[in-house]
Amino acid sequence: MLALPTLTLSIYTIYQTHKRTGHARAKILKEVGVMVFTLIIILFLGGIAAMLANVHVSMRWGTVAGLVSAIAASFAVGYLVRVGMGRVIR
Repeated sequence: MLALPTLTLSIYTIYQTHKRTGHARAKILKEVGVMVFTLIIILFLGGIAAMLANVHVSMRWGTVAGLVSAIAASFAVGYLVRVGMGRVIR
């Protein structure tokens, strides 16, 4: 439920940042594309990590293990994208 307002706010912030710069449309599309691509990777890897963690623990603790592993996967992907984009921008 909270994802849509957060995504909207992120896109609005990107738009406001690059609104009056040179090649604004290309910069906006690039940043939004990277953000959407990152979210897709996080959802995919988080789901796989949660599923694998859920298989190895009991039904009682499966939800907690899945949630923790999904959060860890999202932070790992976010860090890797930040490092990768830092190299691309330079």
